[in-house]
Amino acid sequence: MITLNAENYLRESIESVFGQTYKNIELIIIDGNSKDNTLSIIQEFKSRYTDKIRYISEPDKGAGDAWNKGWRMVKGDIIGWLGADDIYMPDTLETIVNFFNEHPEAYFVYGECEYIDAHGNITGKAKTRDFSLKYALNNDNPIPTMSAFYKREVIEKIGWMDTTINACDYDYWIRVAKQFPMHHIKKVLSRFRIHEGSVGGKLKTFKIYARERYIINRRHRGSLLSYHVLGYILTHYLPTFIVNTLIRSLWEFKKGRLFKRKTR
Repeated sequence: MITLNAENYLRESIESVFGQTYKNIELIIIDGNSKDNTLSIIQEFKSRYTDKIRYISEPDKGAGDAWNKGWRMVKGDIIGWLGADDIYMPDTLETIVNFFNEHPEAYFVYGECEYIDAHGNITGKAKTRDFSLKYALNNDNPIPTMSAFYKREVIEKIGWMDTTINACDYDYWIRVAKQFPMHHIKKVLSRFRIHEGSVGGKLKTFKIYARERYIINRRHRGSLLSYHVLGYILTHYLPTFIVNTLIRSLWEFKKGRLFKRKTR
């Protein structure tokens, strides 16, 4: 778990980890030198789960750098990542452990993910699908990161996250897919929170990731006729006011489809 000034939802996220039906777990928290009450909350849980929580708090070079630090600290056999404002379903880890026990040949598995708002209301669902390298390269990332789990052998073979881009998880999944089969469980394993303070769901983030998806597409030799190349052209070559208008229209349409459905 990576944290930076995450006091608003951190308790709920950590509680979702220790409220699991599967108990043989460890929580590694990499804090980027938070200035709010994040550390106090971490220390509160550390006092309750002394042997199950380890953490560091220091400046870093971004999410990818923090992620790599966490990987270096991990002792467990199966690894996952959860945002400091996201939550696991109560039986998520039990589901994952059972899957790997039943499929010893598997090294990477991911499930479904629901979107929630600041109050925990379900607003939509991530667009997942069975993994296809061609689709991932030329369309979109079908893996919700907080619902992805992998054996430590994956990291030992693939290496570390690329710290030069924000979409380091997307790039990493493609690197993994070139070496390991990507298994898909059609079950909700996590909930991804979109709120005013989150990075996801913002126009600025959309623009950054449009450029980075192009970088990833070119890095892994994707099609030049892909969604990512179009996004790069829109955000790099057209005048800013045209880009903003087009992206805002697309983003509002996307939000209308994903985040304005009736709550179940």
